[in-house]
Amino acid sequence: MPTSPQQTEPTPEEERAIVETLALILAAYLAAQATFAMVQAAMAPLRLPVKAVELAWDVLWSIATQERSEGVSGPLRPSERQQATYRAWFLVNSAKRIARDLSAGKPVEEVFERETRYARQHETARNDRQVAAEAAEMVADESFQAVGFRVFRWRYRPSGAPCSPVDGVYCRDLHGKVFLSDRPPKGRYPGMWHVNCRCQAVPVRSLKSATIRDATRVR
Repeated sequence: MPTSPQQTEPTPEEERAIVETLALILAAYLAAQATFAMVQAAMAPLRLPVKAVELAWDVLWSIATQERSEGVSGPLRPSERQQATYRAWFLVNSAKRIARDLSAGKPVEEVFERETRYARQHETARNDRQVAAEAAEMVADESFQAVGFRVFRWRYRPSGAPCSPVDGVYCRDLHGKVFLSDRPPKGRYPGMWHVNCRCQAVPVRSLKSATIRDATRVR
């Protein structure tokens, strides 16, 4: 459904706000019907065809695994908030792709199959990120017992082969630095800096006075 001349596309800031709202909805782990009603309302400012939003939701819901039971309350860990955001971005981008394809006359079955394939790839990567994030949080919990702060130290060379020479440039720069668990560099934990990243988070046993201040600066 094309936008009329009087309508304008959401700005990048508005789109990010939509994604943040979607992430909160997805992180609530409500029943499918209730969640979709809220998703539709949140995505309304994107002015996408209802069919595109419905198909994108069907794709995501069909392959997404829920880490929490429906209706479970309690504070979300940083990794849970982050993974909900990844899913929210996928939902928005998928709906946009579907809208373009349907407008171009592509068969619904073909579009659904392709988006399902993309979603599975997305979920595989999401699961890998989740494992890396949870490992870093476990290390941060261990560090808290030792130094009173939830932090981790970045290790570039874990046991086994290091990261590739090209991608490893960034990992080498991070090696040895300490980060707050809820503020990893560019939102990425060790093991998720790039594809096949082999970096690890290790506990922090002692801290110098400036370490925490430096950790908040390296973003």
